[in-house]
Amino acid sequence: MVGLEDEVEDIVHNFLQEAEELEGIPFIGIPGLGKTTIAANIFHHPTIGYEFPIRIWVCVSQEFSKKQLLLAILSNFTRLTHDDMHNKIEEELVLTVRSNLEKTRFLIVMDNVWSHSHWDELNIALPQTVRSKVLTTSRFRRVAYHANHSREPYMLRFLTPEESWKLLQFKAFGEASSPPELESVGKFIATQCNGLPLSLVVIGGVLSGMGETNRMAWEKVSENVSRYIFSERSGMENVISSSYNSLPNHLRRCSLHVGMFAEDFEILVWKLIRIWIAKGFVQPKLGMRLEEIAEDYFEDLINRSDGAK
Repeated sequence: MVGLEDEVEDIVHNFLQEAEELEGIPFIGIPGLGKTTIAANIFHHPTIGYEFPIRIWVCVSQEFSKKQLLLAILSNFTRLTHDDMHNKIEEELVLTVRSNLEKTRFLIVMDNVWSHSHWDELNIALPQTVRSKVLTTSRFRRVAYHANHSREPYMLRFLTPEESWKLLQFKAFGEASSPPELESVGKFIATQCNGLPLSLVVIGGVLSGMGETNRMAWEKVSENVSRYIFSERSGMENVISSSYNSLPNHLRRCSLHVGMFAEDFEILVWKLIRIWIAKGFVQPKLGMRLEEIAEDYFEDLINRSDGAK
């Protein structure tokens, strides 16, 4: 991991603070910002391993199944049989999970949570044991606040230009150094990734196959960084499209309309919501003005993209 090392140590320190009941620790950030990477560093941190004898990692994702989630947790305690997979009802699995987790202090990571209902469906199976933690990663502010109403979620930041260049070098050369003739063009490429770790990883992978002295190839990449980031091989388009596909229909139209403005263009909110209304994107609600409804749309989009510049 490059960058955010100090933040990880601070988070680990905060993890050791005792709470009166089971505590949710929410992480939020846009796709590609490194939520899973940082959660994994915390999960495997030696201090965390010592303090939490039971550590369980479960991936939630959009295709969430409560039964599969419970079985994933139980697989850490016992070898599951075919009967476990198909015959036991959810209520039985809930009781079994709770009885196993009641015996010791535990940390569960719920990675990539899409809905606050996912937290509720897991939480009912967890003993409210003092000093145990559940770390959730999500793209959405509303999910983070639902997991813990009493504390601000960790909002991951973008990498600095220095950290971006360091990460790009690691991916391109396997170490934090580069041939002097590539430094200037390499730093320029790094800045075009706007501090997003996933973009840097993708571009670093592209550059790693171009040789350490092929400046012309690096300059070609620098001319259109976004084309390489969103190539079919990178998988970046799938990461972004999953966020778009999760939007309700009324927000999809509003989100797409924002893409009509030029890059880095300053958009006045009052003007944007009036355009949405004029185009018929805003659906009437009893007792509310269209401007108020459009403002709610805007706030919802902002909350779904926390961490974006």
